[in-house]
Amino acid sequence: MCNQRADRTFAAIAAHDRGEISLWDMPYEWDVLLTCGGSSWFVHHDILCRESDWFRERLPPKDRNGGYVTFDCSDLPREQLAHALFYLYNKTAALAPARLTTALEGDAIRRCVFLYICGACVSIASLMDAALEQLDEAAFVLASFFAQTPRATLETLDLSRLTSPLHFALHMVYEQQQQQQQGGGGSGSGGSSSGGSGGGGGSLAMFRLRAAVAHLLDATLLWLVLNGPFRDGAFALRWVPWLYPNIVSDSVWFRRHGVLDALWALHERRFGLVPGGKEKEEEKEGDEEGLPRRAAESRRRLSSGAGGSRARKKKKTSKEKEGEK
Repeated sequence: MCNQRADRTFAAIAAHDRGEISLWDMPYEWDVLLTCGGSSWFVHHDILCRESDWFRERLPPKDRNGGYVTFDCSDLPREQLAHALFYLYNKTAALAPARLTTALEGDAIRRCVFLYICGACVSIASLMDAALEQLDEAAFVLASFFAQTPRATLETLDLSRLTSPLHFALHMVYEQQQQQQQGGGGSGSGGSSSGGSGGGGGSLAMFRLRAAVAHLLDATLLWLVLNGPFRDGAFALRWVPWLYPNIVSDSVWFRRHGVLDALWALHERRFGLVPGGKEKEEEKEGDEEGLPRRAAESRRRLSSGAGGSRARKKKKTSKEKEGEK
């Protein structure tokens, strides 16, 4: 009987993976009753464990008699757990791609941060990676948008659709950090803090998110404060009292430890362009004017470490020799 149940569960999961049925909508052959507060889900042991390290380490073994096991997750935030379970079954997180035409729509950033925290809640690496990828794209798109916007326009532009969701997203990030430093857990990663103030404290999962957010702010915050209505209104009244000290603390820590330099270098290697539409140095020489200083320094270190400048010089010399012939 137990083997027959295992075979049926295996077949149901295989059909779900092929898209023939949805075990999220109709949980055939479920073998785990998951509870969290007043909510419960009928789920599958194998689906939870194949992508979530948190469930893999904590779920009890399957029932030997072909029944189900009960597992309580009341220590986790219910909404975060629900979104994480939805992702495990549907492999989609509704992450909207960043585009210049929607650069000032900050809801996408807020959702990226929230879904990353949901993934960190039960250690789903693929969900966290997808959210970080979208945050990196948002940093590039915003920096490009601001670099191409005339200063006079930027000073009076309505940025509320960007800054209000961004304010909410930053609150989520720093509240998670604060909970971990106070020993309150958060993100399903244990409660202890491994460092002091700034980016060094908290779990590795939240370290990655704070680094990505610090990079996003490094690319955009100076542009944002050029905007008079934001600078004199929301920034002065809502950001400065609590958010801004956290922003500065993380920025200093990640810059001092070279994390922002590394993220700028990866940023440029991934997108091939720097904010403002300038070509990369490998494709067009002498274009570092106007490039953010940290990005330019990272690029020079990469080039010198890989011997890139010598390769370009050698290629140029060979062309000159061909011309002389």
